[in-house]
This record gives sequence, structure tokens and C-alpha cells, in this order.
Amino acid sequence: MKPTVTLRWKVLGFAGMIALGALLAIMPSRLSGASLETRLADVAAAMPAGGFVVRPGELADWIVDATPVLLVDVRDHWAYDEYHIEGAEHRFLAELVAPDSVNGLPDDRPIVIVGGESAGQATAMLRLAGKDAYTLEGGISGWWRDVVTPASADPAIPESERPAVAARRLAWRARFLGSVSAPVAITAPVPSAPKAPASKPGGKASGRGKGC
Repeated sequence: MKPTVTLRWKVLGFAGMIALGALLAIMPSRLSGASLETRLADVAAAMPAGGFVVRPGELADWIVDATPVLLVDVRDHWAYDEYHIEGAEHRFLAELVAPDSVNGLPDDRPIVIVGGESAGQATAMLRLAGKDAYTLEGGISGWWRDVVTPASADPAIPESERPAVAARRLAWRARFLGSVSAPVAITAPVPSAPKAPASKPGGKASGRGKGC
């Protein structure tokens, strides 16, 4: 499984790994087996041209096709509660990279991290620990732009490609947001019949009543 990558993420990812490597070097080792220097060299050698990232559309296809993947959201609780990708579990960075947590992460599937800068840090640290980790390119904003936004509202898509992209995104929206293509029937409340006045406007009250 080879996620598509972009050049700008290589610089960010490599710089993040160097910084994290320096930090881990002065901390009690959370790694076993190979030395930190060896792991850094291995991760750097394995890094694709654009870094360890996966594009939103690729992740959407993995989920739709039921491809085994662990999706971890490291954003704030309120952001996760407001909206998160189907199947994503929430963990804070410190919690995710704790020794017990790292040891419990799977080795047989990709781990995709959703978030901002902390997502790149988590990916680098998990890579150092030998996990097949990736950062979701663009985070939730990228997901919303490339998966959920209608093609007709995305100026970045060439006009000639919009019909094909629209069909793809329509299927994604039906999966991740529920069907939004069917017209929504809005039923206005039926006004109740007006009550007859107790007396004629400008006249005397009806003669019927008490004492009739």
C-alpha cells in the first residue's frame, strides 16, 4: 500500500523527525532493540519523496473498500466531538505515544493520524517505534475539501473533470454524511382554522349565553 505523497511534506516530516529524535535522545528510551540512531536512519531511508502522508481521497477509498486501517484523531476533544471521520478513535499525542499505547498498536495495518502539527509529530514518533504510520494530508480541512465538498463548488477541479469527480464525491458523501442528493421535503405546519369571534366586530355580544 503506497500512499500518494507531496514534496512539501518531506521537509516538514524530516524536520519533525530530527527534532523528535533529539528530544527522545535525552529522555528515557521508549524503544527496544535497535538504537535510536539506527531507527532514525531506517526511517529516513524509507521516507517517500513527499513524506509519510496519505491523501484524503485515498483514505476515503480505504474506508469504503474496508481496507484494514487504524484511524487516530489527535485533535482537541471539542474538535473531535464536533466532527470526526468515520471509525476514528480519539487519543491525545502524549497518550498515543506512551509506551503501553505504542506496544498495543497493530503491526499489520497502516495507522493514519488526523490532526495539525501534533499529527506529524505522532507519525514521526510511531515511525521511530517501527509502526507503519501516516499523517492525513491537510487534516480535517483537507478531508472536507477533497471528500465532502461538491465538485461544482471546488474551483481547483478542472471543468472537464468535474462530472467524474462529482460522481465519486457523491458516493463519499452518502457514506460519510448520509445521502444528501435526494431532495429534502420541508413540510410547513398547517395553520389551524380561526376561531369564530365571541361577538361580531363592532357589535354587541351574542344574545346567547347565561340567562337565555
